[in-house]
Amino acid sequence: MTQQKVRPHKVLQKRDSSLTEALMLTEGKHRGIIFSYGKVKLNEEKFGDELKLQLKYDYEVHDDGGVFYKKEELEQELGDFLVELIGSQIEDNEVVFTGGVDEIREDNNKQFNP
Repeated sequence: MTQQKVRPHKVLQKRDSSLTEALMLTEGKHRGIIFSYGKVKLNEEKFGDELKLQLKYDYEVHDDGGVFYKKEELEQELGDFLVELIGSQIEDNEVVFTGGVDEIREDNNKQFNP
């Protein structure tokens, strides 16, 4: 299996209670913009006869670092970067799920007995 490449970036520590973790790309057109992802969702969408996964995500720009950007271009880059991060985490077996609702679970007290 080939190693998933993730573009150069920094993970920034919490500055206040509203910002738990932020990211900053360190190369390219959007270098210096500090942002974080919110809700991430994969939807199956039908395109003609093909079924494809579509990534939808929320994000917040915390500091633009003085960088002029077009919203559509930034969203494309952040989407591509998110795919890289998810791919790398899957490959390294490090995917973490936080928040959300487990729709299958009926009760927190039930345990699995093999």
